[in-house]
Amino acid sequence: MSMQPEDLAPALADVRRAYRLLQVYHRRVCDLLQTFDEAVTAQGLAFVDWGPLNVYRLPKRRKPFFRPEIWAWDLTPAYQVRCTWEQSTKGHARCVIVEVIADTGYTTVNDGEPDPATFQDESASATEIHVGLWSAHTKRVDWKAAQTLLKSVQGWEQGGPHLVSVGGIQHAYERLRLDMAALTTMDAVRQQMITPVTDWLRRP
Repeated sequence: MSMQPEDLAPALADVRRAYRLLQVYHRRVCDLLQTFDEAVTAQGLAFVDWGPLNVYRLPKRRKPFFRPEIWAWDLTPAYQVRCTWEQSTKGHARCVIVEVIADTGYTTVNDGEPDPATFQDESASATEIHVGLWSAHTKRVDWKAAQTLLKSVQGWEQGGPHLVSVGGIQHAYERLRLDMAALTTMDAVRQQMITPVTDWLRRP
């Protein structure tokens, strides 16, 4: 763990730059999601929850986050984050899931903490937004069961629509995959992300 001052000082300067850049990125993500939330809640959806995808759980306030058994990776909850909105009316239910993926070069491992040294090169990766659109002609719906079944459908990550059956009820799924680098303005966000979703919400 020891380093020479001439090596550590420039590295810490990079850390400071990285955190400042992350604040700008997080502000952009928050503004984008706020705009999206306003659009879909105006169409009758309600925000349900949010959470990280790349860590098991957020660090607990009453337990040290720096213990050896805790991954430093747990301090990166916004690296991959998911937000969910739902709507349920008589005979029809919808669920919208937005995943903001900071780095598609992330590589999962089963034998320990993720190691960025093993990730795909950042210049060959992307920052993406994935929008999942679920609908079912029923008021009571088990979205988690439908999502689990979807993973067994070949090509489920493509646009769709894809159909899965839960309890004899057909659940339809569609997916948008957007490159965040193309969302340079809020007009672009509305055109590429919000309009397709609001058009989908207006379908019978």
